[in-house]
Amino acid sequence: MEELTNLIALVLGLSAICITLLWGIYSKWMTEKRLISIAILIALSFACLLGVHVFYRSIMGWPSELPIPEHAIINSYVIDQANDKIFLWLLLVDKPPRAYAIKYDDEIEERLKEAGIEAAESNGVVQIEGSKRKRDTGERTMTPRIYVYKDPGSRNLK
Repeated sequence: MEELTNLIALVLGLSAICITLLWGIYSKWMTEKRLISIAILIALSFACLLGVHVFYRSIMGWPSELPIPEHAIINSYVIDQANDKIFLWLLLVDKPPRAYAIKYDDEIEERLKEAGIEAAESNGVVQIEGSKRKRDTGERTMTPRIYVYKDPGSRNLK
């Protein structure tokens, strides 16, 4: 479905550009102002087409494939081995919840399951640390760290 929508947006955008070009070429009153306005219209059409292509997924609520934030609480997750993805629903500090998609990894799946059990037993929450910059090199770490924050008021603490 997504590919079809992208194809429709591409066809409509290119059609608008072609119609604008033909109108400008075959117009009887070709002036310098008209050429400038056609060039501006074509540039704006390309910008709109690019914007639809780039921002379509985020506007429609698809999971973000941007790096995971440094600190977040995992509200829920879904493992999709067939598509090689792990979908995470994260609660961020001072922001609304957001869906993220990360590449599937056996180690991450196992840690998510273990942390979920541990959190349920200790009345805690599963947290994730996303990509951080290393101090010495400035590179981002790609493997998220998953851990449980135990409720200090809980009686089940081990």
